[in-house]
Amino acid sequence: MPREKSNYPDRYTAHKHLRRHGSGTLIVVQNRRDGEWYVEKKYDRNIEQALQEVRRLQHLRHAYIHNVVESWAENNHQWASIWFEPIDQGTLSGLIKAHAVDGLQIFERYCWKVFYQIAAAMRYCHHSDGEFSDWHPIIHRNLTPQNILLTTSTYGAPTPDVRITGFECAMWVGYPDENQVGLKQVNRDFAPPEAPEYCKASDVYQIGCVMLCMLNLMLKPEPLTRDGEKYGEELRAIVRACLKRTPENRYTSDKLATLVQGGKIHANIPIRGRLLLIEGPLDVDVPHRG
Repeated sequence: MPREKSNYPDRYTAHKHLRRHGSGTLIVVQNRRDGEWYVEKKYDRNIEQALQEVRRLQHLRHAYIHNVVESWAENNHQWASIWFEPIDQGTLSGLIKAHAVDGLQIFERYCWKVFYQIAAAMRYCHHSDGEFSDWHPIIHRNLTPQNILLTTSTYGAPTPDVRITGFECAMWVGYPDENQVGLKQVNRDFAPPEAPEYCKASDVYQIGCVMLCMLNLMLKPEPLTRDGEKYGEELRAIVRACLKRTPENRYTSDKLATLVQGGKIHANIPIRGRLLLIEGPLDVDVPHRG
């Protein structure tokens, strides 16, 4: 049992320390009432950042976003916590580290899957298809492998799904004053050329950086000229397009999600390979059937 406790110990029992984040810690907790498991994001400073994250996330419900279950802030703003749905396969950065240590390339079909799920989540946040009209577009600003969580697929797929977290740095389009909160926590290694002036295309640039890390088994997108020569040209070309220096020349998140979901691109790539997850190696072998 960790020394660290939940900020709401009457309701949650802490079981495992996951990692620190910019203003506190992430721990695995269990609800004392119903026995369900959650991830608690504790804030011991920058409480306004926690409140901003809650304001952003309360509008977001998406299959590939780490959804909020509950939030709580102490009355005089000395601390705050956000409780999220549980995840069981760690982070994309952890997956990259494990594969880098073993020198084992992440198989291409899974790279496409992660690419699509991140793009689909950002399309939802940007609501570029016009489907969502009751809240302003949200720009994440801090897409990194550390903020891409992995969890067992709820759809029965053999490989883990994505859950995007890290919305403490997110901004609402059209609210420049409030958007200064969290800007200092942005990971500069993934900042787009136009930073600190962020736009929807900035998220697309960061998606490209995340994919570059995945293809090259590195935790920072350096150098940008390494585009994963062991992978197919279609995948590498789309990643390069995300990394164009001028925002206007990048794909929109809507276009990107549609493009990487395309069946023709994946048609000749079998679902076969090994993923080194936190609960042990996962061997996937679903041969292409034409």
